[in-house]
Amino acid sequence: MMDSSRQEYPAMLASLQPSQAVAVLSDRIRQVDKVNKDIANWLSVCSLYLNSIAWSDAYATPRREGVSRNNMSKDFENWPA
Repeated sequence: MMDSSRQEYPAMLASLQPSQAVAVLSDRIRQVDKVNKDIANWLSVCSLYLNSIAWSDAYATPRREGVSRNNMSKDFENWPA
């Protein structure tokens, strides 16, 4: 059912009994809900990861003299390859 496009639903539902249509749409809603929860979980993990990087950069990384967070990209241009 996941491969059905939105345009197919009106025609498909017209050929189904009401109870079958409810079952098809309920299944689709469950699938979409699962995808949404998976995406939310992934975004949460990414957020935690990025926050840990920011914390590490702010508190755990020793700073060289003259290097601030504002000019870090300029500093990395001169980074040895």
